[in-house]
Amino acid sequence: MNRGFVYATKGNYERAIEDFNRAITLAPNSADALLNRGITKLKKGDYIGGRADIAQAKLMKPDIDE
Repeated sequence: MNRGFVYATKGNYERAIEDFNRAITLAPNSADALLNRGITKLKKGDYIGGRADIAQAKLMKPDIDE
């Protein structure tokens, strides 16, 4: 997940999403990985996917900070 965050901050959204996908596969209950993937999708222009990921993260961890 950390590598995905670095890719996202550098604007490499595709690689970031790949890393967040892997993090979610390894830890399906990771609200943080879902949140980060959602934010990255929003930055990439995938508003539906991004909002869905963020909503799922908030269901898993209601106090998560967007």
